[in-house]
Amino acid sequence: MPHSTHVEEESTAIDFVRELRLRQWARQNFVPPESRKATWHPVVLDEMRCRDEEIEAITLVENVSSQEQQHRVPHSPHFSEAADRSTFA
Repeated sequence: MPHSTHVEEESTAIDFVRELRLRQWARQNFVPPESRKATWHPVVLDEMRCRDEEIEAITLVENVSSQEQQHRVPHSPHFSEAADRSTFA
């Protein structure tokens, strides 16, 4: 039955290509969770959930970076650690 194995491999390849296309469609047509329909293909919903997590991570990093920048004390453009040490030594 080598023929059936070839058919199964071909079917798996087609399914993989279809999954990739669905995931690409989900990213190109991303909508927030409240606008999604439960009847959409599970692969589309899964990819949109993955994108939700990516957006959440990016937002978290941006918020942390913004908070760090607010707490930073800028140095003068002529700041030198060597000069600073000699001043306070």
